[in-house]
Amino acid sequence: MKKNKVFFSGFLVIIMVISTVSLFVQPIVAYAIDTEEEIGDIDIEDVDIENMDELEIDLIDGVENADSVETEEKIVSSQEDLEVSISKDEAKVNIEQTEEEFSVSIDDTLEYIENEDGTLIYQNKDRGYSVDAQALDGGARFLFNIESDSSAKRFKIDFTIEDGGYLTKDENGDFYIADANGEVIVLVGRAWAVDNEGNFIETFYEQEGNSIYQVVEYSGDKYPLTADPLFCSDTIDNTSTTYSDSKMSGKFKGVFNVYARTCAKLYISSYWISMAFTKKINLFPNALIARDMWYEVTADASFVNSLILKRNGARVRDQFLCHALNPSTIWKASWNLEPRRPDVSLTSTYKQLCNPK
Repeated sequence: MKKNKVFFSGFLVIIMVISTVSLFVQPIVAYAIDTEEEIGDIDIEDVDIENMDELEIDLIDGVENADSVETEEKIVSSQEDLEVSISKDEAKVNIEQTEEEFSVSIDDTLEYIENEDGTLIYQNKDRGYSVDAQALDGGARFLFNIESDSSAKRFKIDFTIEDGGYLTKDENGDFYIADANGEVIVLVGRAWAVDNEGNFIETFYEQEGNSIYQVVEYSGDKYPLTADPLFCSDTIDNTSTTYSDSKMSGKFKGVFNVYARTCAKLYISSYWISMAFTKKINLFPNALIARDMWYEVTADASFVNSLILKRNGARVRDQFLCHALNPSTIWKASWNLEPRRPDVSLTSTYKQLCNPK
């Protein structure tokens, strides 16, 4: 995230004009959006995500690992401006991007078992759980596999951050890692967990310094349980993202094909689950990852070099957000945005399945 990530100091963007003519100012590079007026009236009372089967993808087995190379000591996934390596000696992931580097590890004694198609598996027999470590396109994750009622259900995750960086969270309660200047370098996905039937169960993070504990609270008997902490260092594939004004779709000329990273899609899915539980779908447009992704999109060469995209930025932004707000569109290969579609509210864009007419 070094090249074009969000800064927490020095940038003030006017977010919205409320009916009382007061102003709300975000201390982060963002986009103008009125969360209450534009999406607050979307009816989500009947939206309940209680089981993995209700999603478009299995968040455990349906997420593809990033390509990696195995050595005696680790696996390494070399991506554009990003390298993810996972050690075999300990459940430890190292992520290096441009000049930034950090590592995340499980603070416990774990025995390395095997590399299963790019997933490194570790085990703690005494505490009754195992850990899967996976390199993803744009980041990495751990999966805690909790075997029984007597197994550990509280796991310490340590962050090693270079040069004065720190772990913190924003006003929405979303954790992230910032460098000494306050620049976001890693986004920590919202905690989620399921039982062996795919039912979502209660889990949350507790912070202690540069460490978090993932806590799983469960009183049922549908074991094993699976819990997932996620770490994203890159959100948009700028190389694949392209705009072509030669593409035609009826009266709409031009299509902007935006490619979200796998890690970002998994992050958004976990965020959507949380919003469905709390009935607060309007949280996402001001979520840290939404701001970060939109910042990367507008910094992309395809956007910067296109007068059509820049002149129609508001409607492109609403279509972009709409793809993240709909579980059925998050996992599309590309988010196809059409700048010539009508400039309507985000609510209308959402209700028209991201294709306002």
